[in-house]
Amino acid sequence: MKKLNVCADYLSNPEGLFDFQEKYFVKLSKKMNKQKINEIISNHLKCYIGPDKIVSLSTFKDGQGYNKLENETLRSIANCNDPIEELKKLPCSLNLGSLQFIDNDIKDFVDKVYATYGLAPVVHMMITPANLTGFGYHIDPLKSYIMQLYGEKEWLFPIDEDEQYIFYPEPFSATKFQSFSKQESRIFKPGHCYGISRGTIHKAVNNSQDLNIHFAMPTYQLDQSFALKAMLEDTVQLNFNQLINLPSCDDESLLIKIKDEFIDNVKKINKNSFLTNLNEKSLLTINDIRKFGRPNKRKQLIKLNSNRGEF
Repeated sequence: MKKLNVCADYLSNPEGLFDFQEKYFVKLSKKMNKQKINEIISNHLKCYIGPDKIVSLSTFKDGQGYNKLENETLRSIANCNDPIEELKKLPCSLNLGSLQFIDNDIKDFVDKVYATYGLAPVVHMMITPANLTGFGYHIDPLKSYIMQLYGEKEWLFPIDEDEQYIFYPEPFSATKFQSFSKQESRIFKPGHCYGISRGTIHKAVNNSQDLNIHFAMPTYQLDQSFALKAMLEDTVQLNFNQLINLPSCDDESLLIKIKDEFIDNVKKINKNSFLTNLNEKSLLTINDIRKFGRPNKRKQLIKLNSNRGEF
């Protein structure tokens, strides 16, 4: 467990935006020329419109979902000679998910990060045509890494009066918080990798006249937030979604009952046993994510790949 905990300490600090040039990330970045990117896009789209559905795809425009792309359009892009050129014509942004299932270099990258650090990145490709915004200001619930692949993109990070990044806990209102008086602008260029701490408010805008492509890699890890959620769930017998709604609860007797129950149960916690169970639970979850991507894909992928061997 030492390797996992050391890495969590290294990666969990609230740094906002930071340069990140870890060796496995750099090695993967160097392989991402235009031919390789086209190959990944083509293979992903063919898999998505095929029978297995082991990858995900979502579309966005100006911060909203966009559901007007037909499979025939995706099939045409997948089978053309230069998918990047065809994607420049799209009216929306694309998020190609779970790329470790269709590309051996990305799978090898995920496996090496897992073996070295005990962490499991899920690799998505974000594709944004010229002069479009995929999402408005938002936060990521996990620490994420951005690897710029093609084109340049402006990233905006709200900052306070002391020029420090603004962090916000979950849940974040994407309708309430879309205006900030001061922000830092950074241009991400191909070949570089950045980290964005969990909870850092940000958005990205493609103001250029060219297509923009980057990898987004949310990374699941054991940290203080995960431990707090686990403790709250164990001690008040509520899941985290129920807990975050408690501030709006008007039933005072229920709140008093939950408070008293929480205090009593915290006193009964065996620290060593709790940490052991937490580590075991976290490692199982991380290993599942490494092999199956997003947790909601697990059962489907186990069934699909029962005769193919492990990813």
